[in-house]
Amino acid sequence: VIDAKVTTTDAAGNSTTVTDTEGYSVDTQGPSVVVDIVDGALNVADKVSSVTFTFSEVPVGFSADDLSISGGTISNLVQSTSDPKVWTATFTATDGFTGTASVAVKDGSYTDAAGNPGSAGSDTVAVDTQAPTASITLDGNITPDDVINAAESKQDIAVTGTVGGDVKEGDTVTLTVN
Repeated sequence: VIDAKVTTTDAAGNSTTVTDTEGYSVDTQGPSVVVDIVDGALNVADKVSSVTFTFSEVPVGFSADDLSISGGTISNLVQSTSDPKVWTATFTATDGFTGTASVAVKDGSYTDAAGNPGSAGSDTVAVDTQAPTASITLDGNITPDDVINAAESKQDIAVTGTVGGDVKEGDTVTLTVN
């Protein structure tokens, strides 16, 4: 609040006083942001998650250029129509990526209405979008002539082979005979 008072006196000794009061606000606090990658983990079957950016004040100049992304991409960045302090986007994990992905808002990349620079915020998510590898090799000659005849088809025939890659004990191996 500023109170102003002016008193003036003319040559004849007449004086007058006027006053005015005006209130002002001072904003020196920069805005902050909380980033939330909604899903707790992403994988080959589910590699997409919503991301929510919740600001302490309505951000000015916020865009996808203000983001630093690892392990994936961001799309569909939009401001909420019901709450202008909330933005949402879609994070899609990179195919073949295994590790910790992150979405971060860069420090000082946006401001509040008063021009104060905003602080950084980030979140991470565990990602495994690398599909396992598997191999199977059937042993040849399951019968002496490698042909199952009518008599042999009425008995149990052992089919043997090996599996490899990421296959481990307890995994299900399905064999289809045509």
